[in-house]
Amino acid sequence: MALQQMQAAQGIYRQMVQAFPSGRWVEAATSEFAAAAYQARDYATAAALSQQLIEKHPKSLLVPAAHALRADVLYQEGRFAEAVEAYRKAEQGGLDGSILETVLLKRGLAIYQLRDYATAAAELERFLQKFPTSSYAAEGAFWLGESRFYDRQLRQALQAYQQVPAGSPRYPDALYGKAWVYYQGSDWLKAAAQFEQIVHNYPEAPIRPEAVYRLGEVQYNLKNFDAALAAYQRLLREHPQDNLVPNARFRIGWVQYKKGDSAQAMLDLSRVVREYPNHPITAEARYWLGMSYMSAKQFERARAEFEEVLALRPSSELSSQALLRLGDTFYNQGNFEQAIEAYSRLASRAPPDTHTPDAEYGIILSLYQLRRFTDYYTRAKAFIERHPTNSLSVTVLYQIAELFEAEKRPQLALDTYQEVITRFGQGDLVEAAHLRRGEIFAGQGNWSAALPEYQQALAIAKNDAITVDALYGMARAQHGLKQYGPAAETYRRVITEFPRNRFVTVSLQGMAQALVQAGRKAEAKQAWQELIERAPKDPAAVEAHVELGLLWQSDGEHQKAIEHFGKAVTQGTPEMAARAQYEIGRSHTLLKNYQQGALEMLKVAYLYPQQKKWVQQALFQAAANYEQERKWEEALAIYQKIVKEVTGADPREQASQKIEQLKKKLNSGA
Repeated sequence: MALQQMQAAQGIYRQMVQAFPSGRWVEAATSEFAAAAYQARDYATAAALSQQLIEKHPKSLLVPAAHALRADVLYQEGRFAEAVEAYRKAEQGGLDGSILETVLLKRGLAIYQLRDYATAAAELERFLQKFPTSSYAAEGAFWLGESRFYDRQLRQALQAYQQVPAGSPRYPDALYGKAWVYYQGSDWLKAAAQFEQIVHNYPEAPIRPEAVYRLGEVQYNLKNFDAALAAYQRLLREHPQDNLVPNARFRIGWVQYKKGDSAQAMLDLSRVVREYPNHPITAEARYWLGMSYMSAKQFERARAEFEEVLALRPSSELSSQALLRLGDTFYNQGNFEQAIEAYSRLASRAPPDTHTPDAEYGIILSLYQLRRFTDYYTRAKAFIERHPTNSLSVTVLYQIAELFEAEKRPQLALDTYQEVITRFGQGDLVEAAHLRRGEIFAGQGNWSAALPEYQQALAIAKNDAITVDALYGMARAQHGLKQYGPAAETYRRVITEFPRNRFVTVSLQGMAQALVQAGRKAEAKQAWQELIERAPKDPAAVEAHVELGLLWQSDGEHQKAIEHFGKAVTQGTPEMAARAQYEIGRSHTLLKNYQQGALEMLKVAYLYPQQKKWVQQALFQAAANYEQERKWEEALAIYQKIVKEVTGADPREQASQKIEQLKKKLNSGA
């Protein structure tokens, strides 16, 4: 009925305008009918009547309102630049009151729609300053926050959102805006608090489903995987018809994958693929389904999913990732030729993208596995020149150096490790390059060159593995350079700073040896004893018993020495046991217990006949002991045994001379 009355009124209006075009009532009637048309969404009529008023009655007091109405029509039609100009004319015409409020607000919104966020913010601030108590103030504050947010003025955006009062219909949106400010700053806890306010306090807010979804993202970023899953499942349960449901289902599968539950991820992502075959998220779901299959080493299934991604999004970044992973599936199965083919599909794409270097690197690794070292070296050098700042370049160069080292080409390896250091001075592998140079020099016995490399590695080490290797290398180099005191202290650092490291036992061993060589016998005894206590079953403990025995022997503590030598005999290898048995005999000899000393020496020959060095020394000492006892017959028998059984001309000659001497004594009746 109202529409019919409006149409009738418009008909009468047109008749009156034709009959009385200069009537005083025309301006007001035109303005009223334009406003009524706008309210009825008849934007064409509203625009025409407003323009008619502006053109035919330019001096009318209603012209500014006509400009404002025309601007509203332009805004509704998406003609924002024209709307901005029309709002400007409306303001310049002298509007005031509630109409000026809406003009200033809508002008700011029109500029926002043009994505001129800085200018929009300035206009909205002007509106709020001019009309701080306006009923539209909350709306203006919200859009000021949005303008500041998209202008990357996050602190000012937060301040604007905070101006929106809790009772305003815009308050849930302002909470969401604040959450996004915190999100952009990676302040996940504060972001979560804002999203949770929306979820718990505003169940009917249009923004709530998205707040639930974003809460899941934030919980994921906090590594609260179960809380993230709960948020996504809440969205499915409480907003089952929302547009974000497919995305939430995808995120559930994705989080399961990130949690390490590949089996559940396969189930969840397969459901997304099955139920939403044409949804934009499906390609991404297939990609992560492929990744889940890869984690489970189901490489054929993974390849099928990656191929589907390529079919769905052939030119996207996701397809580049899928091609890369396609190559990885072949590589992980040891099918390096097929891996090269897959990587090459990505590497040859034009233009290259962020994944191109990874594909080229995959080709390089595959060539290495195929032992095609000439091709490997050529591609590796080209990669470094083409991508000098890529983080993979230092890895490739380092691998070239490792290849030279494995091929026993030490100078090329040294030069290439030095290139790693020179070209990538701040790179992660520089410390390792110094360490490897130190190891090569150490292997050559070039301790003076090895020491500064270890020191450089230690100075820039970023992890304990490099630190302990560098410290141990330093100690060895100092030891090799006969810097016994510094070597002992560096070995001690390895032991005290890394008490569970693999170098502790050998460092105790090295420290004890260095202390002995430095003349610090008491400390050396402590070091050998500590080694025995820490690693009683280690082969080094046997050496420790021998060395402790020698130290006690040199101090005249022969019973203590014999005790340690005895433990070495029962625990050591035949060579070590033979040496220890010899030292037992020597200790008895030093005690002038020549008979017992001789018996202990003879055990070396009987028990360890294969240890020629110690057998020879033991036999000579046993014979000498019998001579001390004036037991010429026993001594003669041992020397004859030496001549018969010991290899080497010199010991046999020495024994022969002793035989002649003893025969003379026997013949003389001495």
